[in-house]
Parts: sequence; C-alpha cells; structure tokens
Amino acid sequence: MRALRAAHPSGTLPGMADALTPLSSSRSPSSPLRPPRPIIAAALRSAWALVAPVECVGCDEPDVVVCAACAAELEPRVRTAPLTVGRDDVPLVAALDYEGVPRRALLALKEEGRTELAGPLAAAVDAAVVEAYRQAARYTVNRRESPLLVAVPGSRAGLARRGFHPTDALLRRAGFHATRALVPARANAPAQKSRRIDERLARDGAVVVRAGERLLGRRVVLIDDVVTSGATLRSAAAVVRAAGAEVVACAAVMATPRRDGESSIPWASQ
Repeated sequence: MRALRAAHPSGTLPGMADALTPLSSSRSPSSPLRPPRPIIAAALRSAWALVAPVECVGCDEPDVVVCAACAAELEPRVRTAPLTVGRDDVPLVAALDYEGVPRRALLALKEEGRTELAGPLAAAVDAAVVEAYRQAARYTVNRRESPLLVAVPGSRAGLARRGFHPTDALLRRAGFHATRALVPARANAPAQKSRRIDERLARDGAVVVRAGERLLGRRVVLIDDVVTSGATLRSAAAVVRAAGAEVVACAAVMATPRRDGESSIPWASQ
C-alpha cells in the first residue's frame, strides 16, 4: 500500500478518495527523535503479557499474539474471480485462504473477541480493498466519482454476542472507512454457512439499506470478511442494486479453498 501511495501523490488510488479515510499516523515514518515503533510495540506487548497472558493464535507460543512464523502465513496472497450478480459479472477479490493460521485468527477475533488480531490481519484487508478498487477502475474508466466502500454486516445475533461487526473492526484497524449503508434485515435468520447451497443462492433480503441512506446513482464496492459461494455478496449486491446503485466490485478478506460444483468460484492467482 505504501508503494501504491508513493506512486500517487494524492495518497489514494484513482477513484478511492471518498471511500478511504486518511491513513493513521501509525503509517507515517517515525520522527528521528522517537524510538522506532516496532520497539515501542514490542515493549507494550511484553508489558501487556504480564497482565493478560496470550498465546500465538497459530501455534500457541506463549506471550505473543502471532509469532513470526505464523505471521508469515498472514501475508496477503490476492486472488481474483468474476462473481455473477444478476446478469452481470463483477470483479471479486480475496487476500487470504480461509484455512490454517488465517482461519484460526479470524475465528478467534469473531468468536473469542480477540480484537488484537485485527492488527496482524490489516495487511490482508489493505490488499483486498486496494485490489478491489483497481478492478473497479477497469470497468468504470469513464466515471470519476469515487465508489463507496460498503461493508456487509453480520447478523444481529452476532453483533449482540460480540459487540462489534468483524468486518468493521478489520477495516478500521487497516485505516479504511466503510459507509454503513447496509444493516441486517432481521434477527434469527439462519447463518449462511448452515444453509444448503441452493438455499444460499436463492436467499434474498438478508440485509436492507439503512433508513435514510441514499445510494441512488452511486457506485459501490462491497466487502465481507469471508466468501465461500458468494451467496452473501450476491444477496447484498441485489439489495444495493434495488436501491439504485451500481456494484462495481466485491472484496473479501478471506476465501474458502476452491471447491468443485455449483458453489465453486473460478479463482485466479494474481
């Protein structure tokens, strides 16, 4: 991301200005008078480990959130694929495979409330968002206004249990701001992962546009934490389109390993 921003003096890729907040100071070079940030971060982690002992999410090494070896497994490996939305294909991007250390890290964040793991996952979030905007630009070269970055919300039950939406937490830690245009349509809806593929592909109304939100005429990049069959993103895209917006790309932090059959997404390596 730093290399990309260096290539664009404005600090954002073309068409990204409205969707991204300014990068936090944590991404700015350290002052010569200040200790290097990695040293400060390491000291804080050591101090916190005395108060609240932690283990590496990948291998259980003590006193570290993610060890160096497991951190390497969280390096982005961006993939792209076409996602059929209605009669059209839109670009779909994912930064990590939902298995191994990435899967354990995301599950720990979502199910155990380990929000400190949003930091180690920030690079993957960054890579997914940047590539989604790149892909969107290829399809909208004649439109200058920036697409909105819209997060697909989790369920109301999940929000009540966790106190936060995982995708929102990941985006904030990576320095992005997503427009909260979508909200869960209802409580007690069965989770997507628990439904048969034909039910998931046919599912409608999982989310609705937030009251008072105006999407008419806007372009939208949708983002979710995990994509499996694409059913969640298709459902959200249908709602966004019904509100008069154009979905120009979709992104996920992680994608489940490729499967054959009706739920497969034709991923390609970058």
